Amino acid sequence: MQVWTDGPVAQGDQYFVLGSNNPDESDPPNTMRGFATPLTTSALRAQVVMLGPADHLAIETRDTTTCYIAVLDLDEHQLLEWLADTQGAFPLTNQPPTQIDVGDAAQVGAMPEAARADHQHPLPAPPAPATAGGVTNDAGVSTFVARADHRHRVNVEVQGGGVLQGARPRLNFIGAVSVADNGANERVDVTVADSASITLQLANASVLPAAVAGVAPISGAIDFLSLIANANIAGGPLSVSLELAGGVLVPGSLVTLANGTAAFTPSGAVPPPASVAQGDAIIARFTGTNSAAAVASVTIRFRR
Repeated sequence: MQVWTDGPVAQGDQYFVLGSNNPDESDPPNTMRGFATPLTTSALRAQVVMLGPADHLAIETRDTTTCYIAVLDLDEHQLLEWLADTQGAFPLTNQPPTQIDVGDAAQVGAMPEAARADHQHPLPAPPAPATAGGVTNDAGVSTFVARADHRHRVNVEVQGGGVLQGARPRLNFIGAVSVADNGANERVDVTVADSASITLQLANASVLPAAVAGVAPISGAIDFLSLIANANIAGGPLSVSLELAGGVLVPGSLVTLANGTAAFTPSGAVPPPASVAQGDAIIARFTGTNSAAAVASVTIRFRR
């Protein structure tokens, strides 16, 4: 028998032989014999199914449609010729090939139709990849294939005292650190500077001292200067500038506290870095016009 239809034809529309599941050919039969045959709209492409005396023809369609059934009664010679002409190869399918997804299992398939030489399986275009980060590996659940030139944004989680402060693709170091690319060892070296300070005491006297000297505790650059009054300043402003050995003035190091400044108030002045070596003389030169010879101290911090 051959079956075809006027259409429409949906995927999965088919016809097949129902036979019994026992030698006595039960009635009605309840077992498919052979393979199901796709239903088409062409009589020329309709495949033949062989029915025995107790077999039934089953037709399955998704939508209501008109079907045509051709019953072929062939003698043995005609049957052999027909089989040679029409059943030597599977008919070509008109169904689109299925989509390929990551993780699909291999399938032999059951459709008795051959694929066309220029058929193409759909492969969905991938979305942008996920941001890389975290402390665990994850296989993911996406069914998309990544492009060869795809790129992940990589976030580095930064903690402070064990508490997450942020996650960004770039770190920016500020302050007394040095950063250098170390390509030979595939790393970037970050050196955190150590620091020390020296305090020069300006003594109370009938006249203010011109200068007080000390020595640098470490080598490095002067990176902070503060002037601290031990009591409320009276008699006018109090000013101090820094000099290195040989009377070399540290640019921008002049620090001034106004008259009446409260005790232990730093100036916050930040002079341009001036390199010193450990043990170098550091001179705090008093240049203010304070008439009370106020007692004060100068704190200088170094970094390396």
